[in-house]
Amino acid sequence: MKSRYNITSKLLIFFNLFIGLGAVYGSTMMFLAPDGHLLRMETMIPYFQVLPLAKYLYQDYIFPGIALLLINGIPNLISSYFIIKKKHCGNIISMVSGVLLNLWIIIQLVIFPSNFLSNTYFIFSFIQFFLAFMTFVFYSQEHMVFDLNNYKNLNKNPKKAVVFFSRVGYTKLLAYEEANKQGATIIEVKAKERTEGTLGFWWCGRFAMHHWPMEIEKIDLSTFDSVTICTPIWVFAISSPIRKLCIDNKNKVKNVSYIINHFNPLIYKSAVKEMDELLSTKHKNATSVTSRIGRVRRIKNILI
Repeated sequence: MKSRYNITSKLLIFFNLFIGLGAVYGSTMMFLAPDGHLLRMETMIPYFQVLPLAKYLYQDYIFPGIALLLINGIPNLISSYFIIKKKHCGNIISMVSGVLLNLWIIIQLVIFPSNFLSNTYFIFSFIQFFLAFMTFVFYSQEHMVFDLNNYKNLNKNPKKAVVFFSRVGYTKLLAYEEANKQGATIIEVKAKERTEGTLGFWWCGRFAMHHWPMEIEKIDLSTFDSVTICTPIWVFAISSPIRKLCIDNKNKVKNVSYIINHFNPLIYKSAVKEMDELLSTKHKNATSVTSRIGRVRRIKNILI
């Protein structure tokens, strides 16, 4: 699977350098010509007079040049350097830079007449923040640590099974931890539809919105005495491959537990009830887990 981080990070570097170098150029012109004639902004000084301390800071373009350099120039160049070096902090600095650029342009839109340049950079600020956030998420997802050697207790009890579907890896980690704790057999549900990557995300969302089951490779759970089913939440419901698993194994599983993995800090009792109905059984216990940007945290028991 192609690295989504590599794609978004390259786009983010472009935006960071475009904005950062543009800010360095603009501030340099302000330093060389404090009256603003190199940028053809001589007539715009009066607009700054509505700002605090205008009497001291906005008689020429020296202070605006310093502010432009420190707020939009240097941070964007620094973040570009760190992203090129594949340092996670570069994504965080880029998100902050996007917010700062947005605030900078909002001030311009308030004090200046509407103009093409300010409107364009206002859009750029949102694009930069969105790209930085997605790059941050993709970095976290693709750098999750999974080492099979950490799970030495798997398959010691062949009558127990932990079954999971995982699109990006969060639920896989939970399933392996649970299987290792039980000494259970680990079984991965494999979908026949596309689920990987960004296109897979949208395709899975389509299935989830309609509560459609997604075709999977056949799995028979009737041979196990106890089964733990691990599912991510898609659009506030169980994932479509797990829905199909439950449909295929109706009346075949009597001792079942659930691990519900989700981003939102909610307790998905409806997902637990749906799996009970599809399997035609009553669960033994259910656990709700919140997973975010490469980390798994906050585990709660679901009482129904």
